[in-house]
Amino acid sequence: MKEPAGVIELGFQRRGERTVAHKIYHHGNSRVSAGMGIRKYIEVPYYFLISVGGGFIEGETYTASMEVEPEAHAVVTTQAPTYIFKCNNHKQTVQEVDIRIDEQGILEYYADPVIPYKNAYYLQENRIEMAKGSTLIFSDGLTAGWSPDDKPFQYDEVGLKTVIHRDGELVLDDYLICNPKLDDMHGLGYFEGYQAYGSVVIIDDCIDKTVIDGMRDYLEAHHIDCLYGVTKLEKCGLVVRVLGANNHALRSTIFGSINYFREEVKGYDPLALRKNDH
Repeated sequence: MKEPAGVIELGFQRRGERTVAHKIYHHGNSRVSAGMGIRKYIEVPYYFLISVGGGFIEGETYTASMEVEPEAHAVVTTQAPTYIFKCNNHKQTVQEVDIRIDEQGILEYYADPVIPYKNAYYLQENRIEMAKGSTLIFSDGLTAGWSPDDKPFQYDEVGLKTVIHRDGELVLDDYLICNPKLDDMHGLGYFEGYQAYGSVVIIDDCIDKTVIDGMRDYLEAHHIDCLYGVTKLEKCGLVVRVLGANNHALRSTIFGSINYFREEVKGYDPLALRKNDH
């Protein structure tokens, strides 16, 4: 197999009253930022994942792995959207992310949307293994893309796949495939006239109808200018799906739902990731 163009490996463990990153490894075109902290009960570190080339080129493969040991809590996000560019030969670009969360571990992984350039052919696979009693907050998304003539949906194909097992049981198998050359991306069941799509997945034992209803009421009260829905998974989880006019509108809805869960349900401090919404 061809060597990945970028590799990241992160490991987090609880030490006393704080979580530390006991493993930080990066290679190739991938980097990891210096650690920063979010204080609430324990010190929670967070890190940015960085692509030094500004994006991914066709035919490249990137890998990332994260391990959260028992009772550790970490926040990981990307520095910028995942740009897929220089794609003229229909060679697939791939990003694989493997995550393991041990008992009572908490991982918040916030991936910025994928922005595929004209002719992009991209597959993103997230494989997540969770122990009983662990918590996951995860977000990702996809925009209409970019092309020199500013027309949307000029990419070849994009697939976003997320598979989550918890305590050995499948709790989510989600696979979004967009092929603008075959499907009407403006039509019903696709982007429906919007330019950006995003999702939030939360897996936690506390999620029930009360939490779902509270999140819906919170989003409605804030008059979010997006099309969205909140759905309960069969077991201990929920999914938020959002369509918005742009990434700014999308981000306000995505983090509205995340911060409702963090603050109102879990009692965490507000989350500020120091990003420019524009």
